[in-house]
Amino acid sequence: MLRVSLITLVVLASSAVVSASADSESPFNVDFFFGWGNHYRPMEWTPVEIGISSTLTEPFAGSITVSAQQDGLNTLDIVHTFVLTPDIPLHLPLVTKLSFTADKCRVRLRNERGRVLWGFGFNLWNISSRNRLLTVVNENDLLIGLVGRGKFGLLRLPNQSVCQSIRDKGKVYIGDKLPRMVPWDWTGFACLDVLILYDPDWNLFNQQQLQAIVQLVSNGGKLLLIPGSHPLSPKNPI
Repeated sequence: MLRVSLITLVVLASSAVVSASADSESPFNVDFFFGWGNHYRPMEWTPVEIGISSTLTEPFAGSITVSAQQDGLNTLDIVHTFVLTPDIPLHLPLVTKLSFTADKCRVRLRNERGRVLWGFGFNLWNISSRNRLLTVVNENDLLIGLVGRGKFGLLRLPNQSVCQSIRDKGKVYIGDKLPRMVPWDWTGFACLDVLILYDPDWNLFNQQQLQAIVQLVSNGGKLLLIPGSHPLSPKNPI
């Protein structure tokens, strides 16, 4: 998870603190959550959750642009328009692509006239140790998306199992998400080999998230549903 304040970037996953260049007088504060538990597959769609809050006293209409290196030649710009209401934080579930060698993801916030009011470049490497802050999942690896409790040793799978393919062995990775951060579009699940819903609280999902999971399965994605104390209602599209 990457947390942005007005002047610092705090990477909770690695406890690294990096100096940032955001304007200290900006009224905007932005949270940036990347991938599934900071895991991503190069050049495949991966989820990006952005939270925006402000000290403004009036509604603000604008757009946010997420720019990242998609491959060796191209930069992918994802643009999303929004309206920010005072005192109500805004959650934007987006998707983007990153190349294997991408070292930065830039986020810019503009008003309706196109003027940049806030911008920040998220370093994907720990500058002090030269370690990547995000984990690259290779072709021979297995990436499991987990939403729910994760009991019965699921969280120990990466250390106790391997992924065997025809060509080579790979690693097993698990990227977990809270229900409120589950993607709103099926492309946010595209990088996963399997999605596990382990007895989640269905009251925490919205209809867009549930429909996105339905579309994932309809498009050939794999879903493992483990029921428990939160049964599915007849109206649940899953």
